[in-house]
Amino acid sequence: MAQGDGKLEGGVIKYAGANTPGWISNIGLAAATTTNANDSIKITSADGSALSAQNPGHVTIASTTTGLLTTFVVTADVTIDLTGAHWDLGANGDYTDIPLGVYALNNNGSLVWGVARQLNRNVFLNTEDSATATDINLVDEILVNSVLSADAQALQVGYFLADFDDTGGAAEDLWSVQTADGEIMVGVPIYNGPSYLHLQQSNGHGSTNTKIRRFTNTITYNTPDIAYVDSAANGATMTAKRNGIYVMSITDHFSAASIFGISINSSQLTTDINSLGQPAERICMGRVQGANENDTACTVSYLSKGDIVRVHTQGVTDGSIPDTTIFLMARVN
Repeated sequence: MAQGDGKLEGGVIKYAGANTPGWISNIGLAAATTTNANDSIKITSADGSALSAQNPGHVTIASTTTGLLTTFVVTADVTIDLTGAHWDLGANGDYTDIPLGVYALNNNGSLVWGVARQLNRNVFLNTEDSATATDINLVDEILVNSVLSADAQALQVGYFLADFDDTGGAAEDLWSVQTADGEIMVGVPIYNGPSYLHLQQSNGHGSTNTKIRRFTNTITYNTPDIAYVDSAANGATMTAKRNGIYVMSITDHFSAASIFGISINSSQLTTDINSLGQPAERICMGRVQGANENDTACTVSYLSKGDIVRVHTQGVTDGSIPDTTIFLMARVN
């Protein structure tokens, strides 16, 4: 490793421009078993042999001092057990091939490792981390091997795909790290897979938010860009986790003629979609012409991080073929 004008301080090499952020050396990722098969991810050496003082890895992250870099020398493997974390997937069923990022974090000059559902982050807040897996229940949180003492500069060293078993497996919120070709990647900061949510089968409306549609089945939920929650009281919400262009469509089915569509950031959740006082809240509408018929409404819209999308209706009861109600949402740019 070229030393350049770096300064060695207690095993940490600090650089003022001799390296570049994102430089890693002799770092690998592997599936590991803590209690159940492949329930953990292990940060190890590039060839899978244990990291040590004689076989170290290196990772360069932005320093806590603006404009400087810090290169950490990694001399021991770290294993993070994912069991109990759900990143807002809990109580919504099982999922396959969820991408999770592995991060190196500069915690005030010490190295911390973490796993997060949001990818390509460069900072994690001190309020977003926990070393206890069952604390990780929001999409923007990070499961760490040691708690942060302050906001931390972050470097995604790679990602992996994992299957999520919600309730029926050997443990609550059980993960299984996938190991086929391309399913564990090092040195690839951005996951380029699909950002896609597919919901199917109507499940009435919220008991409090009486004009907000609910869904029974999650067919596909493979995206770091959308947080989906279905609530008996509040109905279904789809929250954008990243600025961008989103494509959305709803095909709906009612027991009588009805108007339906998609609203954004609406505060009028017991009001028919066609009667919303703020037209900007309605981003598309359609009309079912008669009992047990279908129609589709779709839109392409720019959403900012935090925008909340809902399928908004007139509260008419479900039709006789509820599985013909289909919601699709994808971030495309």
